[in-house]
Amino acid sequence: MRNYTRIYKHRPGFTLIEACIGLIIIGFIIMIVDFAIPTIKKHPTLNNPINLTWQNMIWSLEETNNAFKWIEIIDGGKSLKLTRSVSSRKEYVLKMTKSTNALYLSGENGGYMPIVFNVKQVMFQERQHRIWIKVVYKDGGSNEAYLLLEKQRP
Repeated sequence: MRNYTRIYKHRPGFTLIEACIGLIIIGFIIMIVDFAIPTIKKHPTLNNPINLTWQNMIWSLEETNNAFKWIEIIDGGKSLKLTRSVSSRKEYVLKMTKSTNALYLSGENGGYMPIVFNVKQVMFQERQHRIWIKVVYKDGGSNEAYLLLEKQRP
């Protein structure tokens, strides 16, 4: 027995226990990754096209290159009149259409750009000198946000 411990005690390498602990740790890592992938795929913000178009709408309206400013809330809080100082002060209206159930931006000379689809109801309110918008979708979901738009000065 003394020869065995003298020969193998100081040899480099892993013991059987160390190898088992390593396999257990690798198993836990694989289990966590296997659990996380379906959860990430089901995440509503990442995989819901409505939320992506909502975020794109907010970003497009607030982008400094567009320079949108709000003029007034019209139609009892169902529409928002906007202007862009960079385009010779043309006026636009952000509103919902009942026929296509879409929130769209229309120009004063006609034309429109659909932004968010499957909309059941839209509400605009002035709160603390900002515009609060809430969109309710046909599937029952909703989004709301404060738009960081300046008010057009007369």
